[in-house]
Amino acid sequence: MIKKIFALLLISAVLFTACKKDEDKNLSTQDSKTTLTEAGNDINADLTEITNSDGAKSIIDIFNIININDPFTGTNKSVKISKRHFPYLSKLIYIPRIERKSGTFGDEKFDFDNNVGTYTWNAQYQNWDIQHGTPNDKIIINFPTEGSTTNNAGLTINGYIEQEFTDDYDTWYQPTHINANLYVNQVKYVDVDFDAAYNSNGDPTSVNGTVFLKPFTLTASVEKSNNKITGRITLKKDNDTIIDINLTVSFLDATLEDVTIIEGYIQVGHIKLQGDVNVAALESLQAAPTVTQLNENINLSLYTDTGNKIGDLEFISGLNNDVDLQIVFNDGTTELASHYFEGLIEMFKAFFDNEE
Repeated sequence: MIKKIFALLLISAVLFTACKKDEDKNLSTQDSKTTLTEAGNDINADLTEITNSDGAKSIIDIFNIININDPFTGTNKSVKISKRHFPYLSKLIYIPRIERKSGTFGDEKFDFDNNVGTYTWNAQYQNWDIQHGTPNDKIIINFPTEGSTTNNAGLTINGYIEQEFTDDYDTWYQPTHINANLYVNQVKYVDVDFDAAYNSNGDPTSVNGTVFLKPFTLTASVEKSNNKITGRITLKKDNDTIIDINLTVSFLDATLEDVTIIEGYIQVGHIKLQGDVNVAALESLQAAPTVTQLNENINLSLYTDTGNKIGDLEFISGLNNDVDLQIVFNDGTTELASHYFEGLIEMFKAFFDNEE
């Protein structure tokens, strides 16, 4: 039940901002509905555009070629992505990792230093022409994008370090440092600068990184301090903010096992949702929380990114004893949040229902 509550928090357009309530500038109900409708349309358009972006397509191109012939092993390769997450943020954040098991992606740590050089795709023989050690400090992979008859793209890996982790089930590797870029026809399509530290279980204790995926830029920073985790994630298209997440998660103690309070914000487009969640109170309940208990322990309000208040969010009883979320506009009228963010809600519901 708790995971579905968090799904609702993420879905309803979008969590938390720092506007003070005594500074609220209330929008009319009609203006609020117009703003929400436009925001919902923008979200769907942005998510579609990211998957179809130039940067995303260029990454697909190189993976297609690597699946034909791995430049480092000379064999075909399959990459399996599975969900792995912070135990202390398992209700909020999934961290994908690449499983590197025997028969799929190699069970040995990737030796960056021994693989420096230039790898150029040979279309005639469907393999790589390799110049080991040239250059001696980076890996350059030249390849064609889809439809090109020449190697018009170049991936340069300037630095790569990873750390090995082992549990009772498998061994895997997670990157502690990545610096790489990808150019197509001399135009930058991808740029990655990433650093992370982990505990002995392979769970991040700090993450700092920037990923440029033409024309989108994702920045992330997560830090652990005593009994708190603070995180900031932003996604921009050029200078326009698409997503801005800023959360502080407080725990009962430094083991980071039991969440007590979540506060912060998530902005999607021009919409922000302000609030706080008393997770400890909800977790302590002997049965599934009632609508009243949800509203007592979860406080949410919608704002525009300029601080104009759209309304408050309120949990209500839906069909088949489900919990729904409604917007209470400034004049007291209400409407289901799903009317504006149905596509986003379905996406998050599917995501959480498939939790491993």
